[in-house]
Amino acid sequence: MPENIERMQEDLTQFRHDKEDAELVRFLLDQEDGIEQKLLYYRGFMFDRESNSLVKIGDPLLNPEGINFASRNFRRFLNKNSACANLDEVQVGNLITSFSSSVRRNLLHNLRSFQIKSIAVVDEIKNDITDMAFVLLTQSINDKGRNFIHTPRKMTEIRSMTETPPEKKPAIRW
Repeated sequence: MPENIERMQEDLTQFRHDKEDAELVRFLLDQEDGIEQKLLYYRGFMFDRESNSLVKIGDPLLNPEGINFASRNFRRFLNKNSACANLDEVQVGNLITSFSSSVRRNLLHNLRSFQIKSIAVVDEIKNDITDMAFVLLTQSINDKGRNFIHTPRKMTEIRSMTETPPEKKPAIRW
């Protein structure tokens, strides 16, 4: 009987570690907070964590139609499928070059309809979108993202080196 209790405790401990690993992977792959911060910035706001409220920081860089465009393009590559893909450096470079050109071309084409005030704003938005995509896509080079997720030793090391992931703030809907 004591053997069964001991085995059950071991199983429970393993279950807790597996759950912690899954939460950590979800936290590392989740780009939503970064995307939301950028979209708020494009609206002329920032989220103040201390007061748990929005603070106006300037005029919007895009109107709602432009915000929707930016949101769709952020999410085009910023997802777990991109991070867990198996690409080489050339493929990542080609994807980013093509994506960057496409985003810039679409922003320029919609300059008036998105109410963009300058080419500098076009380039800032294009760079924000493609930089975040590049960072995530580089995880896919030679299966780094997938290998990382499936390496329990690394998860244990990260768990011991990192703090608990911060609590998610409530989503802001417009």
